[in-house]
Amino acid sequence: MPGLTPRGWDLLRRGAFLILAATAVIGTLRAALIIPNTVPLDPDEGWNAYHALAAMTGHGLYPPSGSLMVNNYPPLSFFIIGVLGQWFGDMIVAGRIVSLAAFCVVCGGIAGVARRMDCSWWAALFATFLFADVLLLYSDYVAMDDPQLLGHAVDIVGVFLLLREPRKVSAIITGALLLSLAGFIKHNLIVTPLVMAIWLLQQERRAATVFIISGIAFAVAGLGVFHLIYGVSLLAQLASARIYSIANLGAALQAWLPWGFAPLLIAVWLWRRHGRDKYVRFCTIYALTGFAIGCIFSGGDGVDANALFDADIGLVLCCAQALQRFAAPPIRTIIAALCVLSLANGLWLAASAAALQPRYWQHPLADETALARSDIALLRAHPGPAFCEMPSLCYWAGKPGLVDVFNVGEQIATRARSDAPLVQAIGHGDFAIIEFDTLRPFALSSGIAGVLQKRYRIARSDDDGVFFVPR
Repeated sequence: MPGLTPRGWDLLRRGAFLILAATAVIGTLRAALIIPNTVPLDPDEGWNAYHALAAMTGHGLYPPSGSLMVNNYPPLSFFIIGVLGQWFGDMIVAGRIVSLAAFCVVCGGIAGVARRMDCSWWAALFATFLFADVLLLYSDYVAMDDPQLLGHAVDIVGVFLLLREPRKVSAIITGALLLSLAGFIKHNLIVTPLVMAIWLLQQERRAATVFIISGIAFAVAGLGVFHLIYGVSLLAQLASARIYSIANLGAALQAWLPWGFAPLLIAVWLWRRHGRDKYVRFCTIYALTGFAIGCIFSGGDGVDANALFDADIGLVLCCAQALQRFAAPPIRTIIAALCVLSLANGLWLAASAAALQPRYWQHPLADETALARSDIALLRAHPGPAFCEMPSLCYWAGKPGLVDVFNVGEQIATRARSDAPLVQAIGHGDFAIIEFDTLRPFALSSGIAGVLQKRYRIARSDDDGVFFVPR
């Protein structure tokens, strides 16, 4: 290796790039093929679909506190998906299409932001494919019905506008508006406005003042409009009770660090060598702030890899800057190789025996889809009220959304609400059929588990879950 010529180092670097590009393209195509399948990808999908339906009917989007349905998300995504869902005839499919489109916008935005920060096209595309691979290999959010990527897409467009120089007041206000709108799509998107405020204060105080004042004004106006429409505080809605633990944070870091550790080292090295550069400062502040806030969020029950997406965006931009700033061929190749090796764990897990079969790519999740259709038919065969821990199954079966199993379970566990109403409803046999993903661990309280076993029997148990019908 030390004896390689500059051309040899360049060939190795190009090989790393091709690995990233091929993985990103193949993975994205497979995610797109899954979109029409009636197969549950995540509990969030059915949950979002029910709230998109509520947004379109004009009532029930934010149920009262005693309801067994809970909405702890801001409203914009439900209206966007709801309108498209009416056209497609399926809220989940519409949400998946929006998610895939948003993913492409975020990837394109990363390339645009890197170029705006004086990176070459090669470095910008390297960062883009690296981000795409991280999401495809270490999360299930690409083409999943969830507003996270839609919010990031709006965010990255705002960043792109705010980085343009010279900064015009109109562009600063538009950027602040976009970053504010992103927060009304997904409430955990607080990293980008915070980073932009910190960085602009260091670079251009006048621009920072305009950005901060307009951002606060948009946020306050949005909260006020929400209160006028729904008669409640959005912040109170977002503060739904949930359990926080160090164990949750440990599990999140265990899943994220196999990819994130090497780029974190690259970011620190970049800061030490080129920390005075304004764009290096922006990228490293973005990455480290995203990592810190992502760790705080990751302590909560039900929080997934999306909590660290801002850190991922910041880190791939750091990698682009490193490839641009360290011009020596061996150093640039080592940086590229480290980025590819950081994905090795995800690539190893993705390269299952099934992935070697043509059917895996031509008909993705075919067996899982067939099983889900059978379970949906079972739910339809029992007319009357129902609820599912995997809400998409009940949604596709045409059942109304009655119980938010996850959030109700969290509220019961934190003693924010009593399990008595649900115990009573199950004890009376009010539900024609009930689905739980698993009985151990059980999603709700022991009292609910006890009355469920007494009043209901198992009708079916399979990889989708356990289905109960009245005795």
